[in-house]
Amino acid sequence: MKPSRGAEALRAFKDLGISIQAFDWDCAAEVLAAALETGLTIYGSVYLHLSRRLNCRLVTADRELEEKGEKLCRDHPSRGPKPPAVNGTLPVFGGTRLEQDGFAT
Repeated sequence: MKPSRGAEALRAFKDLGISIQAFDWDCAAEVLAAALETGLTIYGSVYLHLSRRLNCRLVTADRELEEKGEKLCRDHPSRGPKPPAVNGTLPVFGGTRLEQDGFAT
């Protein structure tokens, strides 16, 4: 890839509102704790961490991540993702409920 094309791609991500999140040792410890408790990979646990940190809904087609993320949120509200509740229920991670809310999965 030419450097100019790489720079163009990065500008496109910025224009879409995609941001880069800092990741420090405290974040790493939280991700590791979630991975050890849930049995998820570090990679999957990073998504749980970002969902909580950004206070947003985690949308995933990964059933294992969805189920274990919901369980972590129920068992440890301070450690699991904390996206806003939908219709007074627990946060939604994927699957059927998202389809009812008008999100494609």
